[in-house]
Amino acid sequence: SQASIYAPVAGFVQHLPHHLPGDFVRQGTELIRLTHPDFARRQRELLESNSRLRFLELDLQRKQELAEGDATSQRSLQQAEADFNLEKARFDGIRAELKMMGFAVDNIIASGEIQSSLAIYAPVSGYLTHVSVNQGMLVSPTDELMMLIDNGHLHLELDVFAKDLPKVAEAQAITCWLPGTDATFPAAVHQIGRVIDPETRTARIHGHFASEPVPLTAGTYMQARIETAPDSVLTVPYTAIAREGEQAFIFVKEGEGYRRQPVQLGREKGDLIELIDYQERHPIAVNGAYYLNGSMGEE
Repeated sequence: SQASIYAPVAGFVQHLPHHLPGDFVRQGTELIRLTHPDFARRQRELLESNSRLRFLELDLQRKQELAEGDATSQRSLQQAEADFNLEKARFDGIRAELKMMGFAVDNIIASGEIQSSLAIYAPVSGYLTHVSVNQGMLVSPTDELMMLIDNGHLHLELDVFAKDLPKVAEAQAITCWLPGTDATFPAAVHQIGRVIDPETRTARIHGHFASEPVPLTAGTYMQARIETAPDSVLTVPYTAIAREGEQAFIFVKEGEGYRRQPVQLGREKGDLIELIDYQERHPIAVNGAYYLNGSMGEE
C-alpha cells in the first residue's frame, strides 16, 4: 500500500526529521513540522472564545434563576441565551478547525498553552519513495509532500488480454516470476477489472501474494501465469511445426507421403503448442517438419 503525505493547512516547513528517499519510518513517526503565524492566532481565538463562553454560561444561569423569581425581564434572559449560543457556535467552529489541522485541542484548552508548530506523522510504516519539500518551504494543502510505500502488503497487478478474460475467475492460482530468474512467487486472483483499455485491449487483474512479506519492491515488473480451468485442445510438439514468414504449417499423412497443411497456432505450454480449429483426423508428422518442408521446397 502507499500513502501520500499532505499538509492539512498552509505553513512553513520548520523541521524535517526524515528527508531522504529510501528512509524507513514507522507509523506515528514525525515526518514534518510546520509553523505559521495563523497557528498562534487561531489558538488564541480559541482560548479567548472558551473564556468568554464560560462567562456567558454563568451569566445565562444567573439570569435563568432570576427569571424564575421574576427578578429579571424575559428580554434580558433571551439576550443572554442568544449571546451564549452565538459564542458557542464560534467556539465549536474554531475548535473543529484546529482539530482538523491536527492540533491537540483539549490539551490547549486544559493547559492554556499555545503551540507554535504542527507535526505531521506517518500514517503507516514504510519507505519514503520521494520527498518534495525542503526546510523553510511554504506548503499548502494541495501539495504532495512525501510518498510512503508499505512493502509489507504488496499487490500484484496483471494485464490480461480481453479475449482471455472470460477464462479468469477469482481465487485462481497465479505463478509469477521476475524475467531472467528462476524464483517464483505464488499468488491468487483477488479482483478482475471490467474495463478494457482501448489501446492495448487488456484488462487489469488484481492479485494477492500467498505469503507476505515478499522480497520485492513496489513497481517491479513481473511476468505471470494464471491457472485457468482445464480444457481439451489439440496440441503438437514444436518439432511438428514448419514456418514460412508469418504462416505456420504441419505435415499430414496422405497415402505414401505427406501433405503440407497451413494451421493457426494458439497457446503454448512446455514444448507443446495448440492448433486452433484444426478438424482433420489424418495422422500428423510430429518430428522432422523442418526437413519435410525443405524436401517439398526442392521438389
